[in-house]
Amino acid sequence: MNRPLAASLAALIASLAGSTPLEAQRYSFKFYGQEEGLENLAVQAVLQDHEGYLWVGTQNGLFRYDGSRFKAFSKDDGLPGARIESLHESADGTLWVGTGTGLARRNGAKFETVPMRGARGIVGREGIASDPQGRLYVVTDAGLLAGNSKQGSVQFTSVGSEAVSVYLDHSGKLWYGCGLDLCILENGASRAAGREMGLPLERWDAILEDPEGNLWVRSSESLYFRPARRERFSRASRVGASEDTYATLGLDSLGRLLVPTDNGLARRTAQGWETVAVNDGLGTSDISSVFRDREGNIWLGLLGAGLARWVGYNEWQSWSDAEGLSRSSVWTIAGDAASGFWVGTQSGLDVGRVHDGRFLWQHQPVPRFEVIRTITRDPDGDLWIGGEAGIARRDARTGRWQHVGDGLAGSVQHLLIDREGHLWASTRQGLYRTMETVRRSALVRLRQVVPPGSNSSERFVMTAEDRDGGIWAAGDFGLAHLSAGDGH
Repeated sequence: MNRPLAASLAALIASLAGSTPLEAQRYSFKFYGQEEGLENLAVQAVLQDHEGYLWVGTQNGLFRYDGSRFKAFSKDDGLPGARIESLHESADGTLWVGTGTGLARRNGAKFETVPMRGARGIVGREGIASDPQGRLYVVTDAGLLAGNSKQGSVQFTSVGSEAVSVYLDHSGKLWYGCGLDLCILENGASRAAGREMGLPLERWDAILEDPEGNLWVRSSESLYFRPARRERFSRASRVGASEDTYATLGLDSLGRLLVPTDNGLARRTAQGWETVAVNDGLGTSDISSVFRDREGNIWLGLLGAGLARWVGYNEWQSWSDAEGLSRSSVWTIAGDAASGFWVGTQSGLDVGRVHDGRFLWQHQPVPRFEVIRTITRDPDGDLWIGGEAGIARRDARTGRWQHVGDGLAGSVQHLLIDREGHLWASTRQGLYRTMETVRRSALVRLRQVVPPGSNSSERFVMTAEDRDGGIWAAGDFGLAHLSAGDGH
């Protein structure tokens, strides 16, 4: 019960807070490792093929995930080597696997090695690219090679003496990292263009174009971008280095850039960069790859910790005692982004508000109250809470608390203020209703309501008002209904 309540609070806050970046929050990740059949935890590349299978390349083997278990592929299945450097699927649905000792393509249930004109192996996480016409580009220890992947035997030719990455943008232009520069392949000829476009001398291991047409390049030290229809690159500030693992880039389903760094995963938003770090639920900052599948799930390859899937990406965030709540056991919520979110927990009352781009929680002591089971607000903005200590009201104008509830018995489980302004209290020892309306009234007296078929000791857990003004009450003996105007 508590976990869904906390998650619902997070989703409600996110929707009402609009575009405000919320930094103090926790995300959920599902981790995959040896128990699921992923025998090697040093993940290097992740890819989803046209059939929906997830392929994971590691430092010791290739694995295919069917949604339940990982199946291992090795040299016995035709792979030229066990260390997987790069994965790619061409337009015709062929899966290409780059290893440190050769290139292979999938042929049915097996793989077959493809000779590469004197090159020993594939280099880098972005070591393979192809165009819709079947032209295949591979980054090798002998440079950038090109060949026709539709031929039975691929005949490669050299198109660049040095290469560390390769990428084909939406216009068909081929970019590749060449030594400490960025090169372009045009009309069959290569030219170094990075320095003249404003890039420093660095090894550009990752290249990616976003939906807006901006071209991003990543080294272990820097992140640069070239705006659409512009010629020069600019440095992206506030993004840390990626020296502990591989420089790589990814995009989520909204087109936001995802950048692994030494401090976690940086995500580009309209308000700037947000970093999801170890303490935000990730558990490790050694992210070696980032991939979005067709369903919009974000998968993170972890160097030495297996594979992680971001659960509820773009939908859920969560908070617990680690992020400032009095306790992770949340019973009830009320409020909005303007006046604050009030949370009743096993250890008291908290209020959360956005401050300087962060969502902060503050404990609100209430005399005599520890466990808060229920919270509601009346039309005047006064806050009402219920728990083992009875009922208390917080005056919205003064912020002062008043303990109320003459005539009440039993721990309060739920509070409801109906359209006429009467307060209903469901307790462990009966159902109660105020004799007067509670709006700006200093006098709050309650009397017990005993529905037909009930008795004064029945435990009630909740009430609700229908569109006609009738009251529904849920208790141990069943569901009772009070028609509008009948006893109101």
